[in-house]
Amino acid sequence: MGTIVEVHRDHEALREEWDRLADHVNGTPFHRPGWILAWCQSFATGQLRTLVVREDSRMLALLPMIEKHGILRSPTNWHTPIFGPLTDGPASASLIARALIALRRRRVSLSFLDSQDLFLYAIQDGPAATAGPIVHRAMQHSPYIRTSGDRDLYFSGLPGDMRREIRRRRRRLETETGPVRLEILDGTTGLDRLLAQGFALEASGWKAKRGTAIRSSVETLQFYESISRWAADRGMLRLAFLRAGEATIAFDLCLEHNSVHYLVKTGFDPGYRKFAPGTLMREQMINRAFDLDLTTYEFLGNNDSWKQQWTNDVRERLLIQIFAPSAPGLVDWAAYAYARPLAKRVINAVRTRMPS
Repeated sequence: MGTIVEVHRDHEALREEWDRLADHVNGTPFHRPGWILAWCQSFATGQLRTLVVREDSRMLALLPMIEKHGILRSPTNWHTPIFGPLTDGPASASLIARALIALRRRRVSLSFLDSQDLFLYAIQDGPAATAGPIVHRAMQHSPYIRTSGDRDLYFSGLPGDMRREIRRRRRRLETETGPVRLEILDGTTGLDRLLAQGFALEASGWKAKRGTAIRSSVETLQFYESISRWAADRGMLRLAFLRAGEATIAFDLCLEHNSVHYLVKTGFDPGYRKFAPGTLMREQMINRAFDLDLTTYEFLGNNDSWKQQWTNDVRERLLIQIFAPSAPGLVDWAAYAYARPLAKRVINAVRTRMPS
């Protein structure tokens, strides 16, 4: 039968086989149909098209994309921690890269690709290298901690004043409120109630004011409810609550899979800010990762200052764009290559003239 390429539109029919491939190649939760299909239901503005490469009927690689107006984009936005195809090695990464280029769309845009993804090398050094202009840039640097090593060595490496401050604030909190405890739930019972409690806490601070909280839009709320139910069904969901006396002061929405902890969303009650509840939560959650001998603790998102307190290790996420060697593709490339730097220069010029 040999190697064949398929473009799928019926993704429910593909779901079981998609999950099997993800299991085979140790795909993250964010590469799986449960995550991607929930994202599409909430955010997609085009049609989902999934490329599949098979050899003798066996699935070797899979890549979901959104198609609209002759452009293919990854099903991603700022709610996406990481994206890429599922491949079982360099050969299948090359095959799916060739299949993507063979679709001959005016532009292909893939965001949140891990800089170590084999697919990235296949794109840059393979068929795309001669297909038309390629541009790429860093989008995020996502921090992580290796938690399968020596716990004492890790914590002793943190600044001494930070460790002392954590102990001092915890003592103050316990004195004023009562015992401080961490509760981890998997959502198998009372999920709706737990999500309502957690999402209310996540929206209680600056996120609600800036419109970035989970409850800030119907689409965003729908997405996080959907992925939470899916993750609970798969045994991956972890809902963490930091309790102080009778109060709940911090919340984490997390996933755990293949001995990796992923911090998806977090928030705390600003009424307890003087106790640094986010820092207290993080110290307990990182300790827990060491207790469970998890491989890594993944902060996800960008390298915010509060994350830099805990680690210097980051994973680079990239945007890569491939422009077809056609008139429409070259127009898109020129607009991206020249308009974007011009826009940045204009913005910088305006900022320099603004009063301080």
